[in-house]
Amino acid sequence: MQFGLIPYSPGIGGYIAEFCPGPNNGQRLSAQSVFMDGDAFEALVFVVESFSMKGPVTVEGAALGRLSEDLEDTARRVSHAESPKAIWPYNASYGYTQFNSVRDWPSERQDFTRMLLDLRAWVQVLRDGGKALTIHHG
Repeated sequence: MQFGLIPYSPGIGGYIAEFCPGPNNGQRLSAQSVFMDGDAFEALVFVVESFSMKGPVTVEGAALGRLSEDLEDTARRVSHAESPKAIWPYNASYGYTQFNSVRDWPSERQDFTRMLLDLRAWVQVLRDGGKALTIHHG
């Protein structure tokens, strides 16, 4: 699992989540988008709890502010967790499976925290500019 935002490149693909500025227009893989490893995104969705992904989701206005707060809160929780099991308990099959493969939690915890804060900063730029955000997954 890659804990870091993935830069756009022509032909980018695989199991990724795309954070695309603007409303859902049906287009994907934009140079203006931010990308995340799909497994890391699933783990993020599990930790945020109040978030659900059933297809492309457009977030705008006050909801972008709440998403920004959720990302900051999640980054704080991840940064203080002694192990991945503190965040993804054994009984949480959704999100936990991906973390069975984490080998160096202190290092990967820092990377995951940094990725969440980078994404939060990007979301705040959209919010401050009055733009919407569309999230695609898969």
